[in-house]
Amino acid sequence: MANRRRRLRELLSIGAVLLFAAAVTGPAGAASVPPKTGKARPVFPLGVWDQTPELNAQNYANIGITQFVGLSDGLLRASLAALAAAHLHLVTDGQSPAVLAGPDAGVISAWLADPDEPDDAQERPGGGYGPCVDPATIIAEYKRLKAADPTRPVELGLGRGVADVNWGGRGSCTDDTAQYPQYARGADILSFDVYPVNEGLPLDIVATGVDNLLKWDGGKPTWADIETTDIDGTAGPTPAQTRAETWLAIIHGATGITYFCHIFTPSFDEAGCLHNPAMAAQLAKQNALIQSLASVILTAPDVKGAKVSSAVRVDQMTRKGHHGSYYVFAVDPEPHPADATFTIPGARNGTVTVIGTSRTLHMTRGVFTDHFRGYGTHLYRLRPSSRLTL
Repeated sequence: MANRRRRLRELLSIGAVLLFAAAVTGPAGAASVPPKTGKARPVFPLGVWDQTPELNAQNYANIGITQFVGLSDGLLRASLAALAAAHLHLVTDGQSPAVLAGPDAGVISAWLADPDEPDDAQERPGGGYGPCVDPATIIAEYKRLKAADPTRPVELGLGRGVADVNWGGRGSCTDDTAQYPQYARGADILSFDVYPVNEGLPLDIVATGVDNLLKWDGGKPTWADIETTDIDGTAGPTPAQTRAETWLAIIHGATGITYFCHIFTPSFDEAGCLHNPAMAAQLAKQNALIQSLASVILTAPDVKGAKVSSAVRVDQMTRKGHHGSYYVFAVDPEPHPADATFTIPGARNGTVTVIGTSRTLHMTRGVFTDHFRGYGTHLYRLRPSSRLTL
């Protein structure tokens, strides 16, 4: 996909945002307040890419978003004030002295390295595309940002090539995955975007991207950008597909999510995910679940782990919670339904709760089975009453 920042600048230059602003409405079906995480509990970063705070900061807070990511162009004190009023943070590359001196500069939690997606072929000023950005340039930018402000981390956003190493959009850099560990030296947080439904790819490519980035980034926090809309008028994800992509990223080790909400064609809509009632409602429910489970998600993986067998691929991760509880998070990344059997080493008989539903399952000798619809996402909790010996 073309560079996201460039696409937005093109639209801004023709006044598309002014047309959009007149038609902004709140998200239908969304939660009225952001999920409460409590002072002592960890917060899982849930962001949206390049949105306008003055228009929708509170609407995004209402569906559980914790931060805005982007805003390099036209960052104003009013933007920070809107974020502060909604209790949201900001990741941006707009290091304006005037903004930093303002009363709401504390909402800026991290800096965003520029350019975005340096691993893609870069557009030439006179037309056409040149090679990707030399990692040395990114490392130099990182040093500049850290010298100007050593107190905030720096995020670097990478492109589709993280997940699809043979993608032609990298131009002459295709297959040069040796560059990625070098890019990782130019950031404290690494992120990447791949939009499988919009780009005609299998959903599990999100998992591949997280796996690759964790392999290349030396253990730094890894965030994944997730599609929520029909970006270019071709095909967009269903709420179930967006949910599956999000949990695939988390299951494979992502510690932050940024949603891409724009629609570019047939008409521009900056906050398309808010204007789709089904998607807005799903994001609200999903974000609340993620936040309620943040302390579990962000713990170290269980070394024993659950085992899963199924006729189709089912990805899963296991975590130990507080007071002896045990969690299994699982996703069917394919459109095909299937039954999956989970085996929990060291467990006996007991009851398994399917989180977010009224369902429970019976576990016998550490084994339980559940049915997955296509793109199904199931989150399981096993409590001490299950007589676990984990």
